Amino acid sequence: MLPEKFKILSTKVLTKEHKQHFSTNLEIIAQDFISIEPIHFNFTPQTNDLIVFTSQNAVKAVTQKTSTIENDIVCVGEKTAKLIENQFQKKPKIIGNSSKQLAQEIIKAHYSSILFLSGNLRRDELPHILQSENIDFKEITVYKTISQPHTLFQHFDGMIFFSPSGVESYLKNNQFSKNTLIFAIGDTTADFIKQKGSECIISKKPTLESLIETVNYYFNNK
Repeated sequence: MLPEKFKILSTKVLTKEHKQHFSTNLEIIAQDFISIEPIHFNFTPQTNDLIVFTSQNAVKAVTQKTSTIENDIVCVGEKTAKLIENQFQKKPKIIGNSSKQLAQEIIKAHYSSILFLSGNLRRDELPHILQSENIDFKEITVYKTISQPHTLFQHFDGMIFFSPSGVESYLKNNQFSKNTLIFAIGDTTADFIKQKGSECIISKKPTLESLIETVNYYFNNK
């Protein structure tokens, strides 16, 4: 008789290739708890604006408007940085691990004018930190995040979260269980999970590959 597998919920649908990187003792059940919708916006940055991206979704939205950005760019996450390089042929000046860290690095670099390209449900950390420093701060909403809550009736040994919006959508119809290991892809998502009353395990890097490695490690050492 084959040993029973650990059940893992991914709150985002994964590719077949990514699923194959999980250990064979894990059963991955994946559902999208949020969806992304395009919206109309105008993108006309001023010459001295620092362009700020905190998600790949924002980068993808802006590529529908332009293929070049002359301004300096900063971002959160290596995956977002790679997408920026591929789409705009420009390397970000700063790559932060979280919105909070990125804001602090922007202040250290003495940028005076910010254009933040975000989704409608973005977190407040980065705007609050930069505005408290009296930096000229502008923001354009470039995409819309739609909650897709699901009610879950089975027990999961682990759950994987990719964004605060995904956490919020999950909690609309469900609760965290003390018997379930919670995994977060980065500091921003982890901080939000903790605010909602649960401990969590953070991947070493804010990438899906690192998150999969983290999940595999914990369930191979249980």
